[in-house]
Amino acid sequence: MQTIKIVTESSTKWHIGTTVNNSFYNYTTGPILYMEADIISSVELHFLGKDYKTDGDKYCKLLSIEFNQLILPEIFQLATFHTDNPNYPTVEHCDYINMNGVWKLSIDKDTIKNILHGKVT
Repeated sequence: MQTIKIVTESSTKWHIGTTVNNSFYNYTTGPILYMEADIISSVELHFLGKDYKTDGDKYCKLLSIEFNQLILPEIFQLATFHTDNPNYPTVEHCDYINMNGVWKLSIDKDTIKNILHGKVT
C-alpha cells in the first residue's frame, strides 16, 4: 500500500475530485489531499468550479508531493494538466492550476525507484 500526500495553497476553495487508477477516490476542497491506495498507474485531480468571468484570479498551487512520506519534487516533472481552455489545452510539468481541468500524474513503483536511484548516484 502506497500513500500520496499533496499539499496545496489556493486563493479560494476549489472543487477537487480525486481519481486513483481510473476509479473515483474522494472529493475535497483542499488544502491537503491524502490518498492511501495501491498506485498502479495514475493519480488524477479534477479541478472544477472556476468561473472565468468572476474568478479570474483563482488559483491552486501544488506545493509538495510526498510518496510514502518521501518528498520528491521530481514527481512534478511527470505531471500533465489538461485544461478546458482552448488556448492552453495541455500544460506539462504543472504545479500551478488556474483553469478548470484534469491534473494527471502517471506513477508506479518503478518511477519512484528511478527517482531515488538518481538521488543516490
